[in-house]
Amino acid sequence: MKEKPILFSTEMVKAILEGRKSQTRRIVKWRPLTKGQLLNPNFSGMEVGYEFTGVPSSGFVLYSKSGSCWEQKTKAEKKYMIGDRLWVRESFWIVDCPLSLPVYLYEEEFQQYQNEDWYNNRPTEFWQSRIWIGKEKYGHKPSIFLPKVISRIWLEVTNVKVERLQEIMTRDILKEGYQSQPITEYVKPEYLEHIQNLPEEKRAFAFRMLPKDAFNEDYPTPKQWYRDLWEKINGKGSWESNPWVWVVEFRRVK
Repeated sequence: MKEKPILFSTEMVKAILEGRKSQTRRIVKWRPLTKGQLLNPNFSGMEVGYEFTGVPSSGFVLYSKSGSCWEQKTKAEKKYMIGDRLWVRESFWIVDCPLSLPVYLYEEEFQQYQNEDWYNNRPTEFWQSRIWIGKEKYGHKPSIFLPKVISRIWLEVTNVKVERLQEIMTRDILKEGYQSQPITEYVKPEYLEHIQNLPEEKRAFAFRMLPKDAFNEDYPTPKQWYRDLWEKINGKGSWESNPWVWVVEFRRVK
């Protein structure tokens, strides 16, 4: 078991704190087994498996079929292992306080920092517990600069696997932090009435069979939401490239 840092956006930190997020995906870095070997991990003929069949701890590898045999081509550089403790790095602010000393605030606290009532109602103990002793000056700080000692969220890895990004299922998108909306919010009235008039045991199937124009554009489907989130973090076109990703499941321990 090792302690490792992991970065999360403000939106995903909020999802963890609210108990909506217990899974994350990170792009796999593959390394060739043979020096100088040319490798295209996105080749459609690649399959993923364990280096030693049935032994997860041996690590993940890609196989490519050559004739009737599967040849091992590359191995994933291990990122996280089951049992690892991850301390979350999130963006934060360094600001002044009534003690005339620099203090650090997490994003949602900074949103209230300019509220006079919130500022004046913080007890002295609160400001004392947030005194900043780092070298960085006042202002906003990206998550990469958050030191371990002030990390407020710790996670324990409970499962790790490798799959293609677009293989994500709706149940996993919910674990990624998707905040589901009532069906009345995103299905157009003319389709909604049809579903609501069906027996309960038939509604789920009818919902899955709805055409794309049955949904309000303002409320994306879970997969559309996750695609947009992924591209917001990893850049335009990163969803379509469909990379191999680590699927890391975790539970919050602090």
